[in-house]
Amino acid sequence: MKNRLIKCIFFTLLICLFSCYKKKQSNSFEKLYNNSLKAINTHYIKNDVIHWNNIEHKVKDSIKQFTSNNDVYSALEYTLFLINDSHSFFLRPEQNIFDHDSLIIPEVQTKIIGNNIGYIKILGFGANDSLSKLYTLKIREALIKLDQSSNLNGWVIDLRDNNGGADFSQPLGISPLIKDSIISYTKDNKGYFKPIICHNNSFKVGHGDIGTSINYKNTLINQNKKIAVIINNNTASCAELTAMSLKFQKNTKIFGSRSRGLTTPLMHIDFTPSGATLLLSCLYLCDLDKNIVRSIIPDVKCSSHKSLDKAIEWIENGT
Repeated sequence: MKNRLIKCIFFTLLICLFSCYKKKQSNSFEKLYNNSLKAINTHYIKNDVIHWNNIEHKVKDSIKQFTSNNDVYSALEYTLFLINDSHSFFLRPEQNIFDHDSLIIPEVQTKIIGNNIGYIKILGFGANDSLSKLYTLKIREALIKLDQSSNLNGWVIDLRDNNGGADFSQPLGISPLIKDSIISYTKDNKGYFKPIICHNNSFKVGHGDIGTSINYKNTLINQNKKIAVIINNNTASCAELTAMSLKFQKNTKIFGSRSRGLTTPLMHIDFTPSGATLLLSCLYLCDLDKNIVRSIIPDVKCSSHKSLDKAIEWIENGT
Protein backbone atom coordinates (compact mmCIF):
# COMPACT_ATOMS: atom_id res chain seq x y z
CA MET A 1 0.00 0.00 0.00
CA LYS A 2 2.83 2.31 0.92
CA ASN A 3 4.64 1.55 -2.39
CA ARG A 4 1.49 2.25 -4.35
CA LEU A 5 1.10 5.60 -2.57
CA ILE A 6 4.73 6.52 -3.35
CA LYS A 7 4.23 5.59 -7.00
CA CYS A 8 1.07 7.70 -7.19
CA ILE A 9 2.85 10.67 -5.67
CA PHE A 10 5.80 10.15 -8.04
CA PHE A 11 3.58 10.03 -11.14
CA THR A 12 1.58 13.03 -9.91
CA LEU A 13 4.80 14.99 -9.55
CA LEU A 14 5.89 13.93 -13.02
CA ILE A 15 2.58 15.06 -14.50
CA CYS A 16 2.84 18.39 -12.67
CA LEU A 17 6.43 18.91 -13.83
CA PHE A 18 5.51 18.04 -17.43
CA SER A 19 2.49 20.34 -17.24
CA CYS A 20 4.65 23.17 -15.88
CA TYR A 21 7.24 22.56 -18.61
CA LYS A 22 4.58 22.67 -21.33
CA LYS A 23 3.10 25.82 -19.81
CA LYS A 24 6.55 27.43 -19.64
CA GLN A 25 7.20 26.49 -23.28
CA SER A 26 3.80 27.83 -24.30
CA ASN A 27 4.49 31.06 -22.43
CA SER A 28 7.84 31.48 -24.22
CA PHE A 29 6.26 31.07 -27.66
CA GLU A 30 3.42 33.43 -26.78
CA LYS A 31 5.99 35.91 -25.46
CA LEU A 32 7.82 35.72 -28.80
CA TYR A 33 4.59 36.60 -30.61
CA ASN A 34 3.81 39.39 -28.13
CA ASN A 35 7.26 40.92 -28.66
CA SER A 36 6.85 40.63 -32.42
CA LEU A 37 3.44 42.30 -32.28
CA LYS A 38 4.95 45.09 -30.19
CA ALA A 39 7.68 45.61 -32.82
CA ILE A 40 5.04 45.71 -35.58
CA ASN A 41 2.95 48.17 -33.56
CA THR A 42 5.99 50.40 -32.96
CA HIS A 43 7.35 50.57 -36.51
CA TYR A 44 4.43 49.97 -38.89
CA ILE A 45 3.72 53.11 -40.93
CA LYS A 46 -0.04 53.01 -40.32
CA ASN A 47 0.10 52.14 -36.62
CA ASP A 48 -2.17 55.08 -35.71
CA VAL A 49 -5.12 53.72 -37.71
CA ILE A 50 -4.86 50.08 -36.61
CA HIS A 51 -6.92 48.77 -33.65
CA TRP A 52 -4.11 46.69 -32.16
CA ASN A 53 -6.17 45.22 -29.33
CA ASN A 54 -8.66 43.88 -31.86
CA ILE A 55 -5.81 42.41 -33.90
CA GLU A 56 -4.34 40.68 -30.85
CA HIS A 57 -7.72 39.29 -29.76
CA LYS A 58 -8.51 37.92 -33.23
CA VAL A 59 -5.10 36.27 -33.53
CA LYS A 60 -5.23 34.71 -30.07
CA ASP A 61 -8.79 33.52 -30.64
CA SER A 62 -7.54 31.63 -33.70
CA ILE A 63 -4.53 30.15 -31.86
CA LYS A 64 -5.70 29.05 -28.41
CA GLN A 65 -2.26 27.98 -27.21
CA PHE A 66 1.22 28.78 -28.52
CA THR A 67 3.16 25.51 -28.42
CA SER A 68 5.73 25.88 -31.24
CA ASN A 69 7.45 28.26 -33.63
CA ASN A 70 4.85 27.27 -36.22
CA ASP A 71 2.13 28.73 -34.01
CA VAL A 72 4.08 32.00 -33.84
CA TYR A 73 4.56 32.00 -37.62
CA SER A 74 0.84 31.38 -38.20
CA ALA A 75 0.02 34.21 -35.79
CA LEU A 76 2.34 36.61 -37.62
CA GLU A 77 0.94 35.64 -41.01
CA TYR A 78 -2.58 36.24 -39.71
CA THR A 79 -1.50 39.57 -38.18
CA LEU A 80 -0.21 40.79 -41.56
CA PHE A 81 -3.43 39.59 -43.19
CA LEU A 82 -5.46 41.63 -40.69
CA ILE A 83 -3.46 44.85 -41.08
CA ASN A 84 -3.87 44.41 -44.86
CA ASP A 85 -0.57 45.93 -46.01
CA SER A 86 0.25 45.09 -49.62
CA HIS A 87 4.03 45.40 -49.20
CA SER A 88 4.83 43.80 -45.83
CA PHE A 89 5.36 40.03 -45.76
CA PHE A 90 6.59 37.18 -43.57
CA LEU A 91 8.96 34.39 -44.61
CA ARG A 92 9.13 31.09 -42.76
CA PRO A 93 12.62 29.51 -42.53
CA GLU A 94 12.04 27.30 -45.58
CA GLN A 95 10.91 30.36 -47.60
CA ASN A 96 13.64 32.72 -46.42
CA ILE A 97 15.76 33.69 -49.42
CA PHE A 98 17.81 36.00 -47.21
CA ASP A 99 19.39 33.07 -45.39
CA HIS A 100 21.37 31.46 -48.22
CA ASP A 101 23.67 32.28 -51.12
CA SER A 102 22.27 29.87 -53.73
CA LEU A 103 20.31 32.41 -55.80
CA ILE A 104 21.54 33.27 -59.27
CA ILE A 105 22.28 36.97 -59.78
CA PRO A 106 20.45 38.24 -62.89
CA GLU A 107 22.30 39.46 -65.95
CA VAL A 108 22.20 43.18 -66.66
CA GLN A 109 21.34 43.70 -70.33
CA THR A 110 23.10 46.62 -72.01
CA LYS A 111 23.29 47.76 -75.65
CA ILE A 112 23.49 50.80 -77.88
CA ILE A 113 20.12 51.70 -79.38
CA GLY A 114 18.84 54.46 -81.66
CA ASN A 115 21.37 57.21 -82.34
CA ASN A 116 24.04 56.22 -79.80
CA ILE A 117 21.81 55.84 -76.75
CA GLY A 118 22.99 53.68 -73.87
CA TYR A 119 20.30 51.18 -72.85
CA ILE A 120 20.31 49.30 -69.51
CA LYS A 121 17.68 46.74 -68.52
CA ILE A 122 17.61 46.09 -64.75
CA LEU A 123 15.70 43.11 -63.40
CA GLY A 124 14.33 42.60 -59.89
CA PHE A 125 16.41 40.58 -57.43
CA GLY A 126 15.49 39.90 -53.80
CA ALA A 127 18.36 38.37 -51.81
CA ASN A 128 20.55 38.68 -48.73
CA ASP A 129 22.97 41.56 -48.22
CA SER A 130 26.00 39.87 -49.77
CA LEU A 131 24.22 38.86 -52.98
CA SER A 132 22.44 42.22 -53.22
CA LYS A 133 25.80 43.97 -53.02
CA LEU A 134 27.17 41.74 -55.77
CA TYR A 135 24.15 42.68 -57.89
CA THR A 136 24.86 46.37 -57.24
CA LEU A 137 28.44 45.84 -58.45
CA LYS A 138 27.17 44.01 -61.53
CA ILE A 139 24.86 46.93 -62.40
CA ARG A 140 27.68 49.43 -61.86
CA GLU A 141 30.12 47.42 -63.99
CA ALA A 142 27.54 47.25 -66.80
CA LEU A 143 26.96 51.02 -66.57
CA ILE A 144 30.69 51.86 -66.68
CA LYS A 145 31.37 49.43 -69.54
CA LEU A 146 28.54 50.93 -71.61
CA ASP A 147 29.72 54.45 -70.76
CA GLN A 148 33.22 53.69 -72.02
CA SER A 149 32.02 52.01 -75.22
CA SER A 150 30.81 55.11 -77.07
CA ASN A 151 30.11 58.84 -77.06
CA LEU A 152 26.48 58.57 -75.96
CA ASN A 153 23.65 60.97 -76.69
CA GLY A 154 21.55 59.79 -73.76
CA TRP A 155 20.56 56.96 -71.47
CA VAL A 156 17.56 54.65 -71.15
CA ILE A 157 17.05 52.85 -67.82
CA ASP A 158 14.46 50.11 -68.34
CA LEU A 159 12.68 49.10 -65.12
CA ARG A 160 9.66 47.43 -66.69
CA ASP A 161 8.54 44.27 -64.82
CA ASN A 162 11.20 44.87 -62.17
CA ASN A 163 9.62 43.70 -58.89
CA GLY A 164 12.30 45.15 -56.62
CA GLY A 165 14.95 43.88 -54.23
CA ALA A 166 17.08 45.20 -51.36
CA ASP A 167 16.29 48.87 -50.78
CA PHE A 168 19.32 50.61 -52.33
CA SER A 169 20.89 47.81 -54.39
CA GLN A 170 19.62 49.03 -57.76
CA PRO A 171 19.77 52.85 -57.43
CA LEU A 172 23.28 52.52 -56.00
CA GLY A 173 24.32 50.64 -59.13
CA ILE A 174 23.34 53.56 -61.38
CA SER A 175 24.16 56.34 -58.90
CA PRO A 176 26.86 57.96 -61.14
CA LEU A 177 23.90 59.19 -63.22
CA ILE A 178 22.54 61.02 -60.16
CA LYS A 179 23.77 64.60 -59.82
CA ASP A 180 21.57 66.12 -57.07
CA SER A 181 22.46 64.61 -53.71
CA ILE A 182 18.97 64.68 -52.09
CA ILE A 183 16.80 62.43 -54.21
CA SER A 184 13.71 62.22 -51.96
CA TYR A 185 12.56 62.07 -48.33
CA THR A 186 11.22 59.43 -45.99
CA LYS A 187 8.47 59.97 -43.44
CA ASP A 188 8.01 57.71 -40.40
CA ASN A 189 4.84 56.96 -38.46
CA LYS A 190 5.54 59.84 -36.07
CA GLY A 191 5.62 62.36 -38.91
CA TYR A 192 9.40 62.92 -38.97
CA PHE A 193 11.12 63.47 -42.33
CA LYS A 194 14.65 62.42 -43.31
CA PRO A 195 16.37 63.02 -46.64
CA ILE A 196 17.55 60.13 -48.81
CA ILE A 197 21.01 61.28 -49.83
CA CYS A 198 23.12 60.01 -52.71
CA HIS A 199 26.73 61.07 -52.44
CA ASN A 200 29.57 59.51 -54.45
CA ASN A 201 29.28 55.76 -53.84
CA SER A 202 26.74 55.75 -51.03
CA PHE A 203 23.07 56.12 -50.21
CA LYS A 204 21.90 56.94 -46.73
CA VAL A 205 18.69 57.97 -44.97
CA GLY A 206 19.30 61.05 -42.84
CA HIS A 207 22.59 62.87 -42.45
CA GLY A 208 23.82 60.70 -39.60
CA ASP A 209 22.29 57.31 -40.41
CA ILE A 210 24.36 54.41 -41.68
CA GLY A 211 23.48 53.74 -45.30
CA THR A 212 24.54 51.52 -48.18
CA SER A 213 27.76 51.95 -50.10
CA ILE A 214 30.11 50.24 -52.55
CA ASN A 215 33.74 50.72 -53.42
CA TYR A 216 33.76 51.07 -57.20
CA LYS A 217 34.44 53.62 -59.92
CA ASN A 218 31.74 56.30 -59.91
CA THR A 219 32.70 58.73 -62.68
CA LEU A 220 31.20 58.73 -66.16
CA ILE A 221 32.48 60.00 -69.50
CA ASN A 222 28.93 60.57 -70.72
CA GLN A 223 27.72 62.95 -68.04
CA ASN A 224 24.90 65.51 -68.31
CA LYS A 225 23.03 63.58 -71.00
CA LYS A 226 19.27 63.03 -71.15
CA ILE A 227 18.01 60.11 -69.09
CA ALA A 228 14.78 58.28 -69.93
CA VAL A 229 13.38 55.89 -67.32
CA ILE A 230 10.84 53.29 -68.45
CA ILE A 231 8.35 51.82 -65.96
CA ASN A 232 5.06 49.90 -66.01
CA ASN A 233 2.45 48.52 -63.61
CA ASN A 234 4.86 45.74 -62.58
CA THR A 235 7.63 48.15 -61.52
CA ALA A 236 7.67 47.79 -57.74
CA SER A 237 9.46 48.38 -54.45
CA CYS A 238 13.21 48.99 -54.93
CA ALA A 239 12.61 49.59 -58.66
CA GLU A 240 10.22 52.40 -57.72
CA LEU A 241 12.93 53.89 -55.50
CA THR A 242 15.33 53.58 -58.46
CA ALA A 243 12.93 55.52 -60.67
CA MET A 244 12.39 58.02 -57.87
CA SER A 245 16.14 58.58 -57.52
CA LEU A 246 16.22 59.83 -61.13
CA LYS A 247 12.80 61.49 -61.33
CA PHE A 248 13.89 64.89 -60.01
CA GLN A 249 17.22 65.08 -61.83
CA LYS A 250 17.59 67.61 -64.64
CA ASN A 251 17.11 66.31 -68.20
CA THR A 252 15.23 63.22 -66.97
CA LYS A 253 11.78 61.95 -67.94
CA ILE A 254 9.82 58.85 -66.96
CA PHE A 255 7.86 56.96 -69.62
CA GLY A 256 5.20 54.26 -69.41
CA SER A 257 2.39 53.59 -66.93
CA ARG A 258 1.94 54.13 -63.19
CA SER A 259 4.13 51.85 -61.06
CA ARG A 260 2.63 49.19 -58.79
CA GLY A 261 2.63 51.31 -55.62
CA LEU A 262 4.92 49.44 -53.21
CA THR A 263 7.01 52.49 -52.40
CA THR A 264 7.31 51.91 -48.65
CA PRO A 265 10.84 50.90 -47.53
CA LEU A 266 10.84 47.69 -45.49
CA MET A 267 12.33 46.94 -42.08
CA HIS A 268 13.78 43.45 -41.54
CA ILE A 269 12.83 41.78 -38.24
CA ASP A 270 14.81 38.53 -37.92
CA PHE A 271 13.80 35.54 -35.79
CA THR A 272 17.21 34.20 -34.85
CA PRO A 273 18.06 31.33 -34.73
CA SER A 274 14.92 29.98 -36.42
CA GLY A 275 15.73 31.60 -39.78
CA ALA A 276 12.33 33.26 -40.26
CA THR A 277 12.10 36.96 -41.11
CA LEU A 278 9.43 39.64 -41.18
CA LEU A 279 9.64 42.51 -43.65
CA LEU A 280 7.51 45.42 -42.50
CA SER A 281 6.55 48.70 -44.17
CA CYS A 282 8.21 51.21 -41.87
CA LEU A 283 8.54 54.45 -43.89
CA TYR A 284 6.75 56.46 -46.54
CA LEU A 285 8.69 57.60 -49.60
CA CYS A 286 8.17 61.31 -50.27
CA ASP A 287 9.03 63.73 -53.06
CA LEU A 288 11.20 66.84 -52.68
CA ASP A 289 8.18 68.80 -51.41
CA LYS A 290 7.67 66.10 -48.74
CA ASN A 291 4.46 64.78 -50.28
CA ILE A 292 3.95 61.04 -49.87
CA VAL A 293 4.57 59.12 -53.11
CA ARG A 294 2.09 56.24 -53.38
CA SER A 295 3.38 55.21 -56.81
CA ILE A 296 5.57 56.65 -59.56
CA ILE A 297 3.58 58.66 -62.12
CA PRO A 298 5.27 58.84 -65.54
CA ASP A 299 5.90 62.19 -67.21
CA VAL A 300 4.85 60.65 -70.51
CA LYS A 301 2.02 58.15 -70.17
CA CYS A 302 2.00 55.39 -72.78
CA SER A 303 1.60 51.64 -73.10
CA SER A 304 4.50 49.41 -72.15
CA HIS A 305 5.26 48.35 -75.72
CA LYS A 306 5.43 51.99 -76.91
CA SER A 307 7.47 53.39 -74.04
CA LEU A 308 10.92 52.58 -75.43
CA ASP A 309 10.14 54.23 -78.78
CA LYS A 310 8.79 57.30 -76.96
CA ALA A 311 11.94 57.45 -74.83
CA ILE A 312 14.23 57.25 -77.85
CA GLU A 313 12.20 59.92 -79.64
CA TRP A 314 12.51 62.29 -76.67
CA ILE A 315 16.27 61.81 -76.35
CA GLU A 316 16.91 62.24 -80.07
CA ASN A 317 14.39 64.93 -80.90
CA GLY A 318 13.40 66.47 -77.59
CA THR A 319 9.71 65.66 -78.12
